[in-house]
Amino acid sequence: MDVQIHQPAPGLRPFFKSYFTIVGAAGAPVTVPVLPCTYTVMQLSFAEPPHLDGPANGNGPLPGLMVCGQTARPFAMRFAGEVAAFGAMVEPATYRLLFGAAMSDLVDHVHDGAALLGSARARRLYAELERHRHAPAALVAAFERFWYRALSAKLSVPGPVAGALAAIRAGGGQQPVGALARALATGRRTLERRFAEHVGLSPKGWSRLVRFNGALATLATRPVLVQAALASGYYDQAHFQHEFRTLAGFTPRQFLAALQARVPHPLDGLMAAML
Repeated sequence: MDVQIHQPAPGLRPFFKSYFTIVGAAGAPVTVPVLPCTYTVMQLSFAEPPHLDGPANGNGPLPGLMVCGQTARPFAMRFAGEVAAFGAMVEPATYRLLFGAAMSDLVDHVHDGAALLGSARARRLYAELERHRHAPAALVAAFERFWYRALSAKLSVPGPVAGALAAIRAGGGQQPVGALARALATGRRTLERRFAEHVGLSPKGWSRLVRFNGALATLATRPVLVQAALASGYYDQAHFQHEFRTLAGFTPRQFLAALQARVPHPLDGLMAAML
């Protein structure tokens, strides 16, 4: 099985964080855990459809064109048989620009992409990519051609929201919302309202996921709980363990044990693409 992570062309980086392609045979069923994520995932499947265990409405086989919103709870994807898939990590707040729908409707939910894009556009996107199902570079090129035609150069995330997202990421999700609003010269309630409209989560909720993702990245490279807790802004190890268990469904020690016990698989790289 060939799993690759691809970087978007410069003109599409405001909309997409990265892409992934999966081509080959999974053989026996392989389960990929997906922990809470700050990105919306768009995935097209051209062979055996992956099965989803969660989020809220996602149990069962995925539609050919699937969109999953930002998640504040863990879930799992199961691949089996032949796999031919393309995925895109959609930047926060750009989902509404791409699909024209409220972000709040998508958080912790899976949607059929045809209902969001419209059946004609969805069929066109699917058909353009399906003919390249076994060629990762061609899949990426076809996806980008579609969106270059579909997107207007004038589309952009509202300034205060874009500024808040950048500041939260730069600060590792550790800034108080009030201080963030003051730094952006806007009111706290105004910032919260715009976040709900364009991001789907509150600034505090999104900061929580950013901080958690930072902790995951730290643990993956430096598997020391105290260091991971302090580096990610948790005020003590007990707070870190409680938050980790709430969001991941298991403790940091259990996470590290699972990492160490897991037999390496090409699909493991998908987790890094989502952080």
